Amino acid sequence: GILACDPYAAKREAAKCPSDYVIVMHSRSKTQNLASPIRSSSRGTLVSLNAADDKAIFIHEFGHAFGELGDEYVDERYYSAARIDPLDYPNCDRAPCARWSGMNATGCYSGCMLGAYSRPTADSVMRSPYRTTDFGAFNEQELMQHLARYGGER
Repeated sequence: GILACDPYAAKREAAKCPSDYVIVMHSRSKTQNLASPIRSSSRGTLVSLNAADDKAIFIHEFGHAFGELGDEYVDERYYSAARIDPLDYPNCDRAPCARWSGMNATGCYSGCMLGAYSRPTADSVMRSPYRTTDFGAFNEQELMQHLARYGGER
């Protein structure tokens, strides 16, 4: 299942405090989660987290919310039905991957949300959060650019 979080209610509550991002934690035990899994998710600046998930899932969802990064795994059924355009995400491109070509430690790997698109990493937290917490060079650059908006160094 998906963590049912009313985004309007969450944002209405969050409006009582100044914020750029809203993170809603859903308290569940690992046993509850095993019996009836709930998926963590991110939509815009609202992140809904299942506390029973692996800590790496927070890092993955942070990449969506803060870096506006897309999923680097392929889910044809979901992304086709949702009519989400992978080109709206900086880490998805069509071969030959002009967005990051020439950048060290990147490639043009098949599959970014949909099979027809490519990603800059062979593997990253945006593809396999249970295997790695590394974002990869291009995704880290995107995160740093977003951080710079808050007065951080580039």
